[in-house]
Amino acid sequence: MIVFFAFYWCFLAFYSFMGTEILAVDESLPHNNYSEEYTDLGKMIFIMFINASTDAYPDINFQAIRQSPWNYTYFYVFELINSFIFALIPGSLVYYTFR
Repeated sequence: MIVFFAFYWCFLAFYSFMGTEILAVDESLPHNNYSEEYTDLGKMIFIMFINASTDAYPDINFQAIRQSPWNYTYFYVFELINSFIFALIPGSLVYYTFR
């Protein structure tokens, strides 16, 4: 289970780093510095963690999605990977452990 969490955090950090380089967002437009700062790696990790928990998805991504439809593809692929790999593996591990 520790290896899974280490892999998850490495994936989250890599995808966040990729987002700081890929996402095309005009910083001159008004935006929330706490949740819509896509150029700072620390804040981007926080944004991707919130996306992974689907707590504020897609509200936290509106700034990027409004500016380019390709940014939506970035977040959509992340949600697919997260929901099919990282959401199913812990549940199956818990099931097989207590079965």
